[in-house]
Amino acid sequence: MAANAGAFIELPLVDFGQPDALLGIGLDEGLSVAGLAVLRNHSLRSELMDGMFAVCRQFFDGPEETKRAVSWPGDGRWRGWFAVAEMVDCADVELVERLEYGRADLYADDGPPPWPSEPPGLRRVWTEYYLEVEGILARLLRCASLRGRIGTDIVDAWASRHESNLSANCYLNYDVPGDLPGMKPHTDFGGLTVLAADGSWPRFEAFVNGAWHPIAFGRHDLVLQVGDLLSAAADGRWPATMHRVSYERGSEAAGGLQPRRISLAYFHIPDPAAVLPANSVLPNATTVGDYIRSRMLSY
Repeated sequence: MAANAGAFIELPLVDFGQPDALLGIGLDEGLSVAGLAVLRNHSLRSELMDGMFAVCRQFFDGPEETKRAVSWPGDGRWRGWFAVAEMVDCADVELVERLEYGRADLYADDGPPPWPSEPPGLRRVWTEYYLEVEGILARLLRCASLRGRIGTDIVDAWASRHESNLSANCYLNYDVPGDLPGMKPHTDFGGLTVLAADGSWPRFEAFVNGAWHPIAFGRHDLVLQVGDLLSAAADGRWPATMHRVSYERGSEAAGGLQPRRISLAYFHIPDPAAVLPANSVLPNATTVGDYIRSRMLSY
């Protein structure tokens, strides 16, 4: 996976404005190419996307003490602020700080850390954004079931009884050695990831056809990305694509010439109790929870 980044590639387009049957066909065909597609004509309002980017940027640009007040405590479910690793000589360092909350956090404060106190509108905007993406994903998954990529008997566990997390990622913006990643190469371990990005530095890259390629994001684009769980459930029809956030070509754009890159990643995790039936990829039936735990150990 050490190949240098090649040219930008055009991702398949999936039209969310089509009737369900046609959307299912477009989704199936689009994701079968490389496990990545751009969702156009989606229902997520541009002003809500702009508002989400704005409040997240305010948080990341805010005082250190405000962020540390909502730090992830180190155990329990992932929620709160995750700092950039301070050991910059560590091989596993990723030059990104994160703010992450899941479905349960929208409705209750059942343990530390709390929601940030600043900016004041963050929780409201975050919740609205999350619920809008949740609705988009529910429709996509139901359309996937029409094509047989998800069993109709378990689609409710995927679309309605999920435990998805939303992560806002903010990357450092300065010239760094090319072998230090913003995000190391990996595949997502869950269902369907929904990505949005503000700015272009450092670059999101996908490993397609034997090479790394930068992926361009329009400000109001949503990019769909297949995770390992969904790829396995779809019997390998939709590949889970290796991806990274890379500084390899950073000298021409780093050094504060652009704002720090913000990305929004909605990581879909179906009901952990749902059973994935055996197929050519999964030799034995397994629960979503067991599959996810096995993949997390390898990240």
